[in-house]
Amino acid sequence: MTYLFKSIYLFTLILLGFDNRLQGQDIDAIKQFITLDSITVIASQQELDIDSFITYIVTDQSFYSAFKNLRSASYDFSNWVEFFPKKKQPAATYNSRARQTYTAPCRQMIESDKVVKGDFYEKTGDYHYYTAKLYDRLFFTHGLSCVDTVSSLNEDKPKGMERHVAELKKLMFSPGVDVRVPLLGSKTTIFEKDMMQYYDYSIAFEEINQQACYRFTIDLKPEYRDKKESKTVIKKLQTWFDQSTHQIVKRKYRIIGKTIAYSFDVMMDIDVISVGRKYFPSMIQYDGNWKIIGRPRENAKFVTLFSNISY
Repeated sequence: MTYLFKSIYLFTLILLGFDNRLQGQDIDAIKQFITLDSITVIASQQELDIDSFITYIVTDQSFYSAFKNLRSASYDFSNWVEFFPKKKQPAATYNSRARQTYTAPCRQMIESDKVVKGDFYEKTGDYHYYTAKLYDRLFFTHGLSCVDTVSSLNEDKPKGMERHVAELKKLMFSPGVDVRVPLLGSKTTIFEKDMMQYYDYSIAFEEINQQACYRFTIDLKPEYRDKKESKTVIKKLQTWFDQSTHQIVKRKYRIIGKTIAYSFDVMMDIDVISVGRKYFPSMIQYDGNWKIIGRPRENAKFVTLFSNISY
């Protein structure tokens, strides 16, 4: 596996939040681990079908759909990226505004108000940091692009790098498939019985972004919260579902992992909004560090804001 693929693999896992959940999971087994606050208990007797809600949580793919929808929409977005050598003063910053315009089946981007400081670029003009390269690949379009790189989850027997990318797509966006994360084993399968013993699961009512929501929280049990604990990767995951539609409107999580080939410690905060009948991310906030063997550790923060979305 090349350094570039390892980077793409890690960064995409981090961004999408390890949505490796199994459609065939025993709902009763999950229910016994979930606690409800007093308000949710009352509501469950009236309007919330707990079994159906858990099934929705386990099988939901709407979070992926929100990101995929960016590929076929027009919108404005702002970019704020910083790199820190030792989490102190930034060594490099990148700020800009951009507009993506989509006319089926192609999209293109125009960037403005670009301000770059520090060692963001090499003398050759290439990005100095791998995270910057991956940020570019995820959010930027250079020239006219008429290829959707994440349009299919079921490519026909891809080979080489495309096979690895296809496996990654299955892991991220298609619950129920058998995909192994290199060197992490089953540590991301947080709805499997072997992993559920490490977590507390809870459902509560909460208003977020002026929306009435169910907040579903997965948190390490106190005895497993030591940062050096190697039995888990997902340390905390919170997802807010719209109370009426069950659509994801926000997700926050922290993940920590370490193997002989790579390590990472990342926090993410992502908001999702509805535009017409589709959903899109409106804000992505990242704060973390990761290292791949043979490369120096990268400490980075970024905030990406999306607005004026149309399709």
